[in-house]
Amino acid sequence: MNYQLLSPKSLVALHQGIHRALTADDAQPPHLREYGVRLFRHWTVHSHAIEAALAAKGVVFIPTGL
Repeated sequence: MNYQLLSPKSLVALHQGIHRALTADDAQPPHLREYGVRLFRHWTVHSHAIEAALAAKGVVFIPTGL
C-alpha cells in the first residue's frame, strides 16, 4: 500500500487503529489475544510504513513501539 497517497487524517486513523489493537492484545493473556499484533510481522511492517508517512507529512504521533 502506498501510504504517501493517503491524507494525514486517514493515516492518523490507521495509526490509531494499530494502537487500539495493540492495547487490546496487551491487556489479554497470550492465548486470548484477538489481533496478534506482536505475533504477526505484517502489523510491524504496516506500523512502520504508516509512521514514516506521518513523519514525512509532518504529523506528530506517538510511535507504537513495534
